[in-house]
Amino acid sequence: MKLLNELLIIVLIFITGEYISSLLPFLLPGSIAGMLILLFLLIFKIIKIEQIKRISDFFLGNLSFLFLPVSVGLLGSMDILRESGVNILILTLGTTVIVIYVTGAIVELVLRLQRKGEN
Repeated sequence: MKLLNELLIIVLIFITGEYISSLLPFLLPGSIAGMLILLFLLIFKIIKIEQIKRISDFFLGNLSFLFLPVSVGLLGSMDILRESGVNILILTLGTTVIVIYVTGAIVELVLRLQRKGEN
């Protein structure tokens, strides 16, 4: 029953994110809005990590299985991939470098703030 309650929390946050996304005057995927809502709920301790830990571990443990439909869908778009393969590769590599850099900068910032808070 606990697992079902955890799933209900995640689904309600996802649905709320989709609803908020439909109201916004700019494009924002509902899943991203839902993740931001979940982030704020966790930061402000409205939801505790223990309340969603088991279902989160389940989803993370089966993440590769959840990407299977997307991978099969890509196989149906091989013509587009052949035409734009180089552009997609350049874009993927460029954004990967940006994500690595930004992640490193944020980790350094958080570590500095933690050290500053300890002093």
